[in-house]
Formats: sequence, C-alpha cells, structure tokens
Amino acid sequence: MLDINPSDAALGAEIRGVDLGKIDDETFAAIHRAWLDHLVLVFPDQDLTDDELIRFSARFGELDPVPPTSLGREHVPGKPEIMIISNVLEDDEPIGILGSGEAAWHTDQAFQELPPKASLLYAVELPSGGGETSWVSMYAALDEMPSD
Repeated sequence: MLDINPSDAALGAEIRGVDLGKIDDETFAAIHRAWLDHLVLVFPDQDLTDDELIRFSARFGELDPVPPTSLGREHVPGKPEIMIISNVLEDDEPIGILGSGEAAWHTDQAFQELPPKASLLYAVELPSGGGETSWVSMYAALDEMPSD
C-alpha cells in the first residue's frame, strides 16, 4: 500500500510501501501526482537493478544519455542513461564522477536549451554521516521575492 508522507519543508515527500522495480500504471499515476504536488520524492529501502531503474525513470519521459566519464567511457556499459556519482577508486581510477570532492550547488543539465524536467538519484552506498543532499523550491523563492 502506497504511503505518501509530505515533509514539513517547502517541498518533498517520502513514499513507502512500493517496489519501484515492479509497479503498475495505477501506482505510477499516484507517484506521478505526488511528484507534481511535492516536487521531490524520497523512496527509502529500494533495491533496483539497472534495468529496473531505467524502466522506472522512463515512465516520466524520454531519458537523456549522460556525459561520459573523465576517462571517456560510459558509466555503465550499455546503459547510457545511468551516471555513477562516486568517490570510489578501483585500480587507482574513479568508477564515476565526483572524485574526492563534493558536487557544487547546481541544477542538472541547466545549460541545455531544453533541460530535463527531472533527475533521479539512486543511492547504492551511503556514508554513516554527512553526505546530505539539499533541494530548493524555486517556486517558493519566487513567491518570497518582492514584487518590484
């Protein structure tokens, strides 16, 4: 049973009671409505394969291929829709982007003429502390600006 818990912040909701790898159209419609209402959704305790992640993401619309790694390779061979964000090194080479730093405040793909309407971040390994991801509502920011 889908359980949608809105946050107390300007945006966001946590959704439990769903396996994103196996959802029907009715469940996706409820998730899509929650996304429109809350703008950022968190789905704890998911265990998705790459194909399930791509299939769920594609329900929101056409997926953009991501830029290659700094070594000029696809992040996940044969899956151009997936970008790995990691500071892990294997054989002294990064397995994804970010290196040993943190991502600066940004909007994904904002440089494109038609930027994507959404991004999906799927955490596989989380630190025991720190590593917070922040979100901001540009709607709320606009509402708070003086009319002049």
